[in-house]
Amino acid sequence: MRSPAVLWIVMVAAATQSLAAQRRVQVTPFVAAYYSARELGKYVAPDTSGTGVKGQVLQTSSPAIGVSVGMMLSDVLGMEVSGAYAFSNARVQACDPSKLCLYQDQGGTLMVTSLAGRYRPRRSNFEGLAGLSMVIRGGDIWSGRSSNTSLGGMLGAGVVAQVTPKLALNVRGELHAYSFDPDESGSDWNSAMAMDFVFRVGVPLGGRR
Repeated sequence: MRSPAVLWIVMVAAATQSLAAQRRVQVTPFVAAYYSARELGKYVAPDTSGTGVKGQVLQTSSPAIGVSVGMMLSDVLGMEVSGAYAFSNARVQACDPSKLCLYQDQGGTLMVTSLAGRYRPRRSNFEGLAGLSMVIRGGDIWSGRSSNTSLGGMLGAGVVAQVTPKLALNVRGELHAYSFDPDESGSDWNSAMAMDFVFRVGVPLGGRR
């Protein structure tokens, strides 16, 4: 299940190499750490067992790989499209009133993509980003849903560090915020405002650094 997403990232990087060589665009393959700061939903159905157990669905932290393609439209403003594949599982967790929790991880797929505007001040290695985010889930745990695509907003900030005259590193943190409901319009689970963080280190190829 994971190979198509990884292949897609590799194909995007390869397809844009010729443009990067002409300095029209900047291609940045990266490695990253994915972290979900909030639960995806809480189980709110009546507790018929009387035990006070509460359930929630989480997304596990994991490494990720990806690629971004950016283009500067002026000296300080540009745009960027980015995609990352996180090796993250969905986690179903149940906790009793004493905070004793049991959980089970469910295999799945997770793609975090974005389309953002990029701001880079003159004579500075800082960059700021803001735009649209799209998170795509897959796997058996979500197979009953009519849609596994969540739309939201994205904010990011980072620096481009020139390590050597020919090698630069792009270090960045991104926040992807969106609404998610595990059972969509069902009444057993409530919706939550998910907040996913992606901390990434990449190597910019071509374009303006």
